[in-house]
Amino acid sequence: MVHTARCLPQDQEGTFHVFAHVAGPEGYNPLKDDAAARQLLDTVIFFAAAYCCRIYSVAIMGNHWHGVIRFEAPRPMERAELRQRADLLYPGALMQERLDCWDEEGWEHFRKRLFSLSEFMRNVQGAFAQWYNNASPRKGRFWADRYGSNQLLDELSMLFVMAYVDLNSVRSGLCDRPQDHPYSSLYLREAGLDGWLEPLETLLGGSREGALRQYKSMVYYLGNIPREGKGRISDELLREAEKRGFASEGAFRKRIGYFSTGLAMGPREAVREVLNYRRSKGVYKRRKNPLSVQEESELCVARRERLTKPKRVTLPV
Repeated sequence: MVHTARCLPQDQEGTFHVFAHVAGPEGYNPLKDDAAARQLLDTVIFFAAAYCCRIYSVAIMGNHWHGVIRFEAPRPMERAELRQRADLLYPGALMQERLDCWDEEGWEHFRKRLFSLSEFMRNVQGAFAQWYNNASPRKGRFWADRYGSNQLLDELSMLFVMAYVDLNSVRSGLCDRPQDHPYSSLYLREAGLDGWLEPLETLLGGSREGALRQYKSMVYYLGNIPREGKGRISDELLREAEKRGFASEGAFRKRIGYFSTGLAMGPREAVREVLNYRRSKGVYKRRKNPLSVQEESELCVARRERLTKPKRVTLPV
């Protein structure tokens, strides 16, 4: 299978929508099991505490999961902070002895790793796959492919994608209301189990309760928009929620696409900067319709490359 090369910003803060699918035939949903979903959620929480990142949104579905993650810009770190994070990642007496033997080069390599989305996802995916294989009578790869990601270039893009993540359970028909899915960030925020999530008020301002109400209004208005073959928040549930004091619907009634298939989302100029950077690295060559301008919206999306399959070669008999 042909892949687009990774080309992530290495020297600046970055926010990403990440997602990964399970390997297996259609209808295979191992993450529907409560123990597996809980373990994957705990794995994300564990590694988020060790890496220099903040989790804004998460949803674990039957055969895939989504997250919205912001990584800090790389910065110098004192040895005490590095050791604290290393102790989280490498518990146990034997590993502690190995950490005592690390030289300056080893600690510098570890510091750079703490700001890497790829390393974070490698740890999450690998640790969960190992747990699942040990807990069930199976062997081999658990995840279907590399994780997918798209870069979010402003807070409006983040909010739209966070809502998209929380609406996964409704769109797939698992539940009628997004806060009813126990392995979603909206459920965790409403239940007060969100101490490890980045507070919504850092994006929306105001109090915790006000920011949650404003975010839920966005989720509900977006979830009420019909999508062919997908579930939606019913008009009745939307009206019930509006009675509790939702914010003005504003731009939230506009449908935005390319949440999983886009390369980057944000203001037009910011998206162009991402494309120019990727082109300078030689990993983006698409010339025809590289940008998708969302109608009646401030958002612009960079389309991915058209990936072509290798030509089939017929050998002479």
